[in-house]
Amino acid sequence: MDVWDEDTDTTEHCYYGVTHPDGDGGMARRIAGGGTHLIRDPETLANRVGGEVVWI
Repeated sequence: MDVWDEDTDTTEHCYYGVTHPDGDGGMARRIAGGGTHLIRDPETLANRVGGEVVWI
């Protein structure tokens, strides 16, 4: 997931994670550290942190 970085005026990779193939549930972790988050779906987390889901 990419999140806007106001210091650099660009989007930065902020979270990485996995999700179930049908999109129901998953885990995400902040790249800069922190704990693992259980998520309902990637879009919900993106909306919560003001980010954009990037599929790789």
